[in-house]
Amino acid sequence: MKRLSVMLVAVLVGLAAQLLVAEPARKECDVARVEDAPKCAKCDRFLDKEDLNDEGKCKKCGEKPLTVKACVKVGYVCKEDGAESFEPGTCPKCKNELSRITVKSEMLYKCQECGSIAPK
Repeated sequence: MKRLSVMLVAVLVGLAAQLLVAEPARKECDVARVEDAPKCAKCDRFLDKEDLNDEGKCKKCGEKPLTVKACVKVGYVCKEDGAESFEPGTCPKCKNELSRITVKSEMLYKCQECGSIAPK
């Protein structure tokens, strides 16, 4: 009985620890900045100018990128532990300065009738 009680306490402590670790709050996207962006379908990533060769193809795989509508956000990330934020400042965990990054997300459309998702 004592062994069962110890196991039960260990499980409850583990569950309580998981509940205390909250996910960071995500802002709802306002889709404020949308631009046409090159995206490699084969590599499944957005390409910057330095990712394209002289012919305008992906340097990694050689495929011609697609031009897709992308929502563009500026974010901040800690290079040490990966903490993310939409506001500049310092990392709450390690107190290092957050680095500015640009995040692109492909604009997808969801059918309200059937739930299917498509780029157009």
